[in-house]
Amino acid sequence: MMLKRKVAKGIILAAGDGDRLGSLTLTRPKV
Repeated sequence: MMLKRKVAKGIILAAGDGDRLGSLTLTRPKV
């Protein structure tokens, strides 16, 4: 499960690179 989340985080980072939506999605799992 942890690995899946890490992969999802990477996908979000790559898909929303420098995007406001990407930043928001990145902040969600971080919290």
